[in-house]
Amino acid sequence: PIISYAWRDLSPDDMDRQAAFLASMGFNMVRIHANLAKVEQGAAITDVNMKEVEGIQRFAKSCRDHGIYMTISPWWGYHKVPDSWGLAGYTWEGGKFPFGPMFFNDEFQEGYKAWVRALYD
Repeated sequence: PIISYAWRDLSPDDMDRQAAFLASMGFNMVRIHANLAKVEQGAAITDVNMKEVEGIQRFAKSCRDHGIYMTISPWWGYHKVPDSWGLAGYTWEGGKFPFGPMFFNDEFQEGYKAWVRALYD
């Protein structure tokens, strides 16, 4: 299943209960959509949302302890990006969601690398 955004608000005990429940229902893989980037105005494109990283790491431990694999989507493009990222055409007020820049924009790619590095290191 795809775990809703509610996983962010679960305590470690509740994460364990959720993972145990999923395992008891026969699930062995979950997918979460996350946003490892800081998207507040003034943030640099390489700034990391450490609260999100720590939550994913806690939930990954709960899943691992119950034999569940986890697929993580570290960038969910339905977020407005701050003007401070400098992505022409994808400003906060522009209203365009930045799905494509990951594939062709060097600065965005550097940001993505910083985000996943913070998660996996």
